[in-house]
Formats: sequence, structure tokens, C-alpha cells
Amino acid sequence: MDEGGRSGVAWRLALTAVAIVALVVPGRMLASEHAEDDALAPYGGHAKPVRASVGETWRVDAGVLAKDRGSLELVEVRPRVVLDTTGADISAMLCTPAAEGRSVVATGPDGTGCSSLGMVTGGQARLQPGGTQIVVSVTPRQSGRLVVDGYDVTYVDSDDRRTTEHAGRGFRLRVA
Repeated sequence: MDEGGRSGVAWRLALTAVAIVALVVPGRMLASEHAEDDALAPYGGHAKPVRASVGETWRVDAGVLAKDRGSLELVEVRPRVVLDTTGADISAMLCTPAAEGRSVVATGPDGTGCSSLGMVTGGQARLQPGGTQIVVSVTPRQSGRLVVDGYDVTYVDSDDRRTTEHAGRGFRLRVA
């Protein structure tokens, strides 16, 4: 290879390196700047499989936890339904714990642990650390399986930023 060919290759390699640095570095800086923006605890995997009967309403603790940042105004909670052969009615509800602090809502046909249950209505529901929590109400309409892989939770934080995060704990329901 002659001198002109080598300098051309070197020039292309240098240009490629500059392009990579120009594209990657700002993205990394932006990612590190917003690494702590999430106001919900990370996605928590799946709870143990549950058995249910057709027509029986089950309430499941969604496992969506607010971090210690003040209250979050809930806009929407959408379960990530991976499989549903049960034709289930699924809705997110807001639980006010019966006791001080966060209660663990029993998985089952009774909403054990909540002094009150209300619908998650955009802009009217607040999620607070150690306070209200999200419960998912499920009523299967036929035999089959239901798999929920966490929740897409849209909220407005104390800085008036609207954000959607994948959070909570998924569940598997077998209906006989």
C-alpha cells in the first residue's frame, strides 16, 4: 500500500473515532444526569402463581412503591398483560392501608389490609411512601391463565414532570 493509501485509511479511522465520541459521550452524560429520576422502586419480578375460580374477584398488591420523594400524582396504571385466556376484568385501585404505614395486601378474594379501596383516577390519586398503595383487582370470566408482567405507571412528580415507568410485581393466575 502506498503512502497515500495509508494516510487515507488513517484519516477514515480518525474520523470514525471522532464520530463515535461525538455521538456516545453526550448520551452517556445525559443518562448519568437522569439516573436518579425514577420515583418508583424498580420492577420486582413475579409473585408466586395463584389459583382462582371463575367469577371470583381477587385483589393483588401490585408491588408499586414510591421512593422517599414526596407524593406522586397518579395519572394511569396499566397492567402489562402478557397472556390472558380468562377474559378477565382487570383494574388498578388505590388502597388506603388499615394500619399506619404500608400494609401487605393479601392475595385473595378479600381486600385484606385496606381500610378503603378507590379507583385510580387520573390527577385525583396520590401515591406516597408508606401511605397509599396500588392494588390490582382481577375477575376472571372463564377458565385459563392470566400473566401480568408488572405495570406501566404514569405519574406527575413533585417537580411537575410527567413520567411513565415499568414498576411493580407481576403475577400468574390459574383459573379452574
